[in-house]
Amino acid sequence: MGDFDKKKRIAFGSIGAAIVIIIGVMANMTQIAGFFEGHKKKSADEPQKVIEQNIDEEKEIPAELPAEITPEPATEANYVWLDKMPITESEHCEVCDIAEDTVGNKYTGHIVSAISHYYYNPKTYAKYYLGGKYKTFSGTIAVESRSNAECESTLNIYADDTLIYSTDEIGRDTAPFEINLDVSGYEWLKFDIIRTYTNRGTNFIFYNCKLEK
Repeated sequence: MGDFDKKKRIAFGSIGAAIVIIIGVMANMTQIAGFFEGHKKKSADEPQKVIEQNIDEEKEIPAELPAEITPEPATEANYVWLDKMPITESEHCEVCDIAEDTVGNKYTGHIVSAISHYYYNPKTYAKYYLGGKYKTFSGTIAVESRSNAECESTLNIYADDTLIYSTDEIGRDTAPFEINLDVSGYEWLKFDIIRTYTNRGTNFIFYNCKLEK
């Protein structure tokens, strides 16, 4: 009986040891499987992170772009219409809404009219203060339809006291014409209409005339 019990204890001891070994092996296998599963999940997530990072990099805008030189736009920020300028001194010059010239053209807006066809009107002129702020004066000059057939006049334009433009004698048979004058640095601009005959002269239309900076 003693030998049998001894063998029995040894057998149970061996079985217990085997169970412990099996449990340990299974625990290690679970840890290994978890490691590979976590590594697999991490590997699957990494490409997405890389893709998202690349997309974000493409969306980034440089902090400072290269400077570009662009022309100054032709807006009312850098020019003024003549009819919007205050007339400092004048005789028989006024701003009009509509006008018609001797060849049938009709004008609306941005008009300054100079009247000299009346016999009692010895002077016709207008003077504007520029203050040295403008570079050019440009626009259309036409003969107003009320001018008489026998009327002729000369148009003189002064910048300060300097004559910068002068026409020949102008009458009803003169078609509209364009002017573009350099007025850089001048303080004053004056339009002076001189009659050819002492009793009557030509009426002028200054249309779309502007001073540009």
